Amino acid sequence: MIPLALIREGERVKVSRISGGRGLIRRMTDLGLRPGAEIEMITASRTGPLIIRLGEQRLGIGAGMAKKILVDLIQ
Repeated sequence: MIPLALIREGERVKVSRISGGRGLIRRMTDLGLRPGAEIEMITASRTGPLIIRLGEQRLGIGAGMAKKILVDLIQ
């Protein structure tokens, strides 16, 4: 497992775990970002928001939040 913040553009990953408080976990779950969800990194930024594709939607995730979302690469 690696943090979402370290994924490069174009890579596809599967969410393994969200390590954060109840508020963060609930916010991510409400957006559909839960363990087992497959996402693709659209724009990787080390300082600003990351843009990911989750199904048909695109989401902006702050760098701090992205460090708490642990993912596995999809081969």
